[in-house]
Amino acid sequence: MATALILGLRCCILACIAVGMLLAEHLQNAVNETWAWLLQQWWFNSVYFETVWAPVCFTVLLVPMYRLIDSIPLFDRYKIDKKHRFIPFTALEMLKTGVFYMAPLALLDTFMVKHYKGCGIDPMVWKIKRQTWVQTTRALPAEPPSVALIPIHIVCALVVFDMFFFLVHYSLHKNAWLYKTFHALHHDHATVDIHVTNQLTVVERIVLILSANEGLKIVNSHPLTRAIYVPIFLWLLMENHCVYDWPWGLDKLVPFGLMGGPARHFAHHVQGSGNYAPFFTYLDKLVKRTNGHSRKIGS
Repeated sequence: MATALILGLRCCILACIAVGMLLAEHLQNAVNETWAWLLQQWWFNSVYFETVWAPVCFTVLLVPMYRLIDSIPLFDRYKIDKKHRFIPFTALEMLKTGVFYMAPLALLDTFMVKHYKGCGIDPMVWKIKRQTWVQTTRALPAEPPSVALIPIHIVCALVVFDMFFFLVHYSLHKNAWLYKTFHALHHDHATVDIHVTNQLTVVERIVLILSANEGLKIVNSHPLTRAIYVPIFLWLLMENHCVYDWPWGLDKLVPFGLMGGPARHFAHHVQGSGNYAPFFTYLDKLVKRTNGHSRKIGS
């Protein structure tokens, strides 16, 4: 049954891709119109847009979605921990999370010029903006992104983030001082749930954000692509801690076991080791294979 479901979903995804390719011109027109509209909005032009957009996606889109899922008994069968129940976020908790997340980033937004390389922005624009100490608006490209490049850049940015954060995460677990100082808080919980997603030290939070941003910068992502990336990125992070192992999850849909999924990340929290990569599995498999090979040589 599960195999048939995955096969059917994969066929649907391939069909959607095929239809998208056939309707590429119409999709591009929709992207063009969306971008033209966004350029007219003061909030999108603000230097604080990306900083505010992430907590908005978290609190307005994703948290209510998981609260709704938890309220439907039909989905209980997919829980990894059958005793788990959704714990509502308090207003104080949301405010505290927002402040700790946004304060350092808003400071950077105010005094640093945002660069979107590879998007057709004249470098002279950035040079002029650097002459002003306080930044209020972003230098945005006039042209929209290519509809074909949006998914490619999102996937590439996720792969780059996964690699960067794997290296950091692995180091945090392998060094006792680093773990105790910067990462132990993330593992300090009675049960794994979406609250743990945001249970980070300031340093770890900044590293996570910079790693995600670096992935987007390396592939020269368009600002619209970056805006689309944020809810996808947060959804994947929250899914790792949601305690639901969906039969239609990305870890099942993506072939060759390339993606980790909630079950593997739940095991990481329970065991305190293994499955260090946030999204993909190839680095964990490589480390496991390397360690196994080293033990054979030394035996």
